[in-house]
Amino acid sequence: MDNYICPENKCNLKLAYSYVPIQKIGSVYSNTEALRNGTLFPELNLPLGVYGVFTKKGVLEDGE
Repeated sequence: MDNYICPENKCNLKLAYSYVPIQKIGSVYSNTEALRNGTLFPELNLPLGVYGVFTKKGVLEDGE
């Protein structure tokens, strides 16, 4: 394996930032329902292929 040498002033750069909003815990599924649905939180139980942007009011809008 070749050793890679960073060019001057190029090492230790940040690769990315993430944005992870704080989730408020509302209702949760029972253990059995959570295992069946693959999530503890009903808000995250979306049908496969449903994508979009949630507004501050919690409304799903088209993400395109």
